Amino acid sequence: MTDRRQNAQMLAQALAQADASDASLDAKLAAYVARSREILPEVLAAYDRLVARLERAGAGSGAPGVGEELPAFALADNTGRLVHLEQLLAHGPVVISFNRGHWCPYCQLELRALMRAAPHLQQRQVEIVSIVPETGDHRDKLVRDHGLPFRVLTDVDLGYTLSLGLMIAVNAEVIEIYRELGIDLPRFQGQEGWFLPIPATYVVDRNRRIKAGFVSPDFRRRMTLEQIEAALGA
Repeated sequence: MTDRRQNAQMLAQALAQADASDASLDAKLAAYVARSREILPEVLAAYDRLVARLERAGAGSGAPGVGEELPAFALADNTGRLVHLEQLLAHGPVVISFNRGHWCPYCQLELRALMRAAPHLQQRQVEIVSIVPETGDHRDKLVRDHGLPFRVLTDVDLGYTLSLGLMIAVNAEVIEIYRELGIDLPRFQGQEGWFLPIPATYVVDRNRRIKAGFVSPDFRRRMTLEQIEAALGA
């Protein structure tokens, strides 16, 4: 128990240090991964094996790509309202980020980067939205803990995620690791399957056309703010 508590404290410190740096999102993620590998090498090695298996299977390769239309959705936000994609696109383009949940440190780094970019993007009439597979209370915790100034939507049972080809099953090795770390996906998601979205980010224009997309089975990598800005400026 002591080792688990100490490891959790060291990981939290590493996450805070990465987030507080002036580095790019890519560099922050890389720094956190490197420090995590020092603290929990066996866990990061298991993540490496999971990612390699997903990449061999072509996970995410069937997801919508640049130039395609993003399928419409209607998902509940953190105010309890149903939000339609068309509603988000009413005034300008939308940045849509699929995240794994409130517990995911890589998602936290990405969402906090988007939080810092939000004032600039919102001045340009760009909406930001995150989609998570968690129940409302856990989704709301994510919003509260990080002071997110944009909508976070719940994809119940990962239905929309599955329709895009972005859903994966967590393998037995990582399930055991998550249980050891206290990451209880069935409780967080309100369903018994151990499924997660492949983290993905899309920049979508007012016609639902995808201007840029980033889909990677390696959940430790994300679309950079520079890539988002480039897509919006194109």
